[in-house]
Amino acid sequence: MTDPLPSRGINACMPNIIPPPQEAEVWCHTNACPPRTTVQRYASALGNIREHHRQIARDISERVLELVALRNQDKLLQTYMKTYEKILNPVRYLPDVVLREIFRLCVDGMDSQSSRIPNLLGDPSHQNSLHPSAAPWTLSQVCHRWRDIALSCTSLWSRIALVCGSGGFVRTGPGLNQLILQLQRSGNCPLAVYIQSFRLPLYPVDNPLVLGPHPHPLSPLLISLSTHSNRWETLHISISSCLDFQLVHKLITMVKGNIPVLSHLSLHIRCSVPTFVPSGQPLVIDGFAFAPKLRTFSFWGATDPSRCLQLPWDQVTDFRVHWTNTGHDYIQTILRMSKLKIWVHIGAFDPPNPPLPFVQLQVVQAQPTLEHLHKLWLFPAYSTGTTRSLLNVLTVPNLRTLCLGKDSNKLLGINAFLARVAPTLRSLCVDLDGLTRVDVERILSSMPGLRSLHVSSVREGFIVAMGSTLAEDKETPCLVPGLRELGIFFPYEFTGNTLLQMVKLRLGCTGSGSRARHSQLRKLLYADPRHHIDEITERQLHLLRSDTFEVDGTAKHWSAFL
Repeated sequence: MTDPLPSRGINACMPNIIPPPQEAEVWCHTNACPPRTTVQRYASALGNIREHHRQIARDISERVLELVALRNQDKLLQTYMKTYEKILNPVRYLPDVVLREIFRLCVDGMDSQSSRIPNLLGDPSHQNSLHPSAAPWTLSQVCHRWRDIALSCTSLWSRIALVCGSGGFVRTGPGLNQLILQLQRSGNCPLAVYIQSFRLPLYPVDNPLVLGPHPHPLSPLLISLSTHSNRWETLHISISSCLDFQLVHKLITMVKGNIPVLSHLSLHIRCSVPTFVPSGQPLVIDGFAFAPKLRTFSFWGATDPSRCLQLPWDQVTDFRVHWTNTGHDYIQTILRMSKLKIWVHIGAFDPPNPPLPFVQLQVVQAQPTLEHLHKLWLFPAYSTGTTRSLLNVLTVPNLRTLCLGKDSNKLLGINAFLARVAPTLRSLCVDLDGLTRVDVERILSSMPGLRSLHVSSVREGFIVAMGSTLAEDKETPCLVPGLRELGIFFPYEFTGNTLLQMVKLRLGCTGSGSRARHSQLRKLLYADPRHHIDEITERQLHLLRSDTFEVDGTAKHWSAFL
């Protein structure tokens, strides 16, 4: 017979429940009538079980009522807790100055292009600042205190981004009142203005626009914005159609001579430049010709900027271009920037079709010089065109930082250029993809004064080369012995022990683990999303940290700072 079923604490006073005997299972499989004594015994057992069942049913009902009561109490207690948590929330007690900084971060984090200088490696895009569900509008609707702080911080309202479809500069946007209100709330704060149009789906390819006698009127949004041009500090314009180009030309003409604080200008032109009839001359935006504080100019497109734009070129100190064409005029534009300090060049993704004859790419000036240039970034996409011809002849006597993207080693003239800039170079960022160990040794051996080296696409050959020593001195590295900062990004293949030994050599660690006096390396940066650096090596690298040596495994690739 089966063991009695325990009560499991349902009712401590309830006797144990006895299951049916085995003979009852036999009777269940027949249609015969059991003896009278058996029937009486089974009827008595059934009565006891029914009584137990009724008792358990009553207990269940009581427990259900208790459970419902407990759940109601739980909901009530959660409501009480939320009340006190709201009152005791640390955000409530943050000083106003901290809240202002948090609000600024919310506004800056609306999109990846919130900085004054756009990242040319990505497609510039912005969120419409007039959207009522975006910051800072939402920040001013939480409570009276937040509203007072948001309204008192004029810089929160200084970012204005107008985003519309192609041709949208013509239409009246629904956010005119919103824009006027934002301009009022920004007070006298300098403005960062982003005007962006984009092609609608299946929008036809532009043909060069012939300007007619009846140009389209400007959107009231742009007219309202133009009345505050004296506060424009940053201006980014993205144009997708010839019509928008014409309207932007009209807008900039309206503000000509009234942009006294404009310091950062960015243009993204994805269309052909309109021409006049009957002369066939291109439409030129001349409203920026007088911008006394303009220093940074970013350009994205296939048109030479000097062909469609008048700028005070001799004022520009920071020039960034995502170039999708080649031509002699672009070189001449560079040479007009006599005070240029920073130059970022991203080459075209597709070669010109048909390719331009090399004779058209020659520079007239025998030996052009950019004496103020100290930082140069080259991200070419193919080995012909403007970059090549300029590298053959360009002289930069004071270059300190050079960044070479993928395929830079294929540029004709790059080796001679590296030899010319090596004596003054102090910082080098280079993509090693396609470079052999011999190439690395040749490049680095010509730069003994290098203090900072950031490399990507790292393989074993580079680590071995950096860990090699002089024949007469086994404690001194052969290449750039004075290196103070080393960055390794996106490694491909190497052993952890090779990396560790190279770092120890650079730190001047002896076999006993002590650190020699000639230690030069001060910082090791790396980013390893593919996890080629094993955990053991990573732990050992971090054990080498000291007051004079820093290890950072979360560093950003240098392209993030374009």
